[in-house]
Amino acid sequence: MRWCTFLIFLSFLLAHGQAKSTAAQTLHALFDSEWDYNMQQSPEWASTLGDRRWNDRWHDASMQAIEARHQHSLHILDRLKQIDRTKLDVQDQLNYDLFKKDYEDGIEGYRFRRFLVPLNQRGGIQTQDELT
Repeated sequence: MRWCTFLIFLSFLLAHGQAKSTAAQTLHALFDSEWDYNMQQSPEWASTLGDRRWNDRWHDASMQAIEARHQHSLHILDRLKQIDRTKLDVQDQLNYDLFKKDYEDGIEGYRFRRFLVPLNQRGGIQTQDELT
């Protein structure tokens, strides 16, 4: 009987580990795809970081692009919520929470039309000469 209990416990641990691994893999795949998306949407920032794939364009500040990025953020937040946070380890739970907070802040900023003030002390046309 002890072996049976041990095998059940072992199978539970293995199944739990696989589910956790799948949740973590899904989360990290989302992070990777969003990194690429954000680099494409902010080619100046990508270039500053050494990613030269989009050096032939500038950031699209049109209302259509702003709306498309907002819709994309809503979709990403929905995808994030489909990941079971409880199946992540402590570090990934923190990453999940920070990622979620960042997207929620962006969505809230859109609601208040924060995009109408594209300049601040850290970015804007005044800093474009910093590009390499």
